[in-house]
Amino acid sequence: MFRNILVPLDGSLAAESALAPASELGQAFVAQVHLIRCVLAPPSADFASSAVNFHEACLHDEVEARDYLKEVEVRLRSRGVNVQSQVLPGAATEQIAQFAEQQRVDLIVVTSHGRSGFSRLMLGSVAETLARTAPCPVMILRQPFAQDSTNSR
Repeated sequence: MFRNILVPLDGSLAAESALAPASELGQAFVAQVHLIRCVLAPPSADFASSAVNFHEACLHDEVEARDYLKEVEVRLRSRGVNVQSQVLPGAATEQIAQFAEQQRVDLIVVTSHGRSGFSRLMLGSVAETLARTAPCPVMILRQPFAQDSTNSR
């Protein structure tokens, strides 16, 4: 049923809680589990020279994201999960949906911070947007408030 499962990660413990169910499904269906992390895209080369620090920060974030994903990959492989990872530059919802379409993903497993009301209206929800725009089913796992912290890497 599932050949390709996608887990978008942002470095937080809350996002990582999607790994267990995605890994179990991946093993049960002998599926490829794709891990992705979206980062800000560096500005173009012709951007003003004052943006050098921003450009360097973007490149640093990309290296950090790659290291993080490799670490998660090693953990999952040690448990027998068929996994690969990729860092994508750009807006999370757009990049996740585009990756899912290009890789023919059968299921996206993502966590939600469980925000509601004004907070959700102002901050938006990647999970909610994916549920409406993704080219495949999206499994949304809600996180308890206690796990919705700034414990990101």
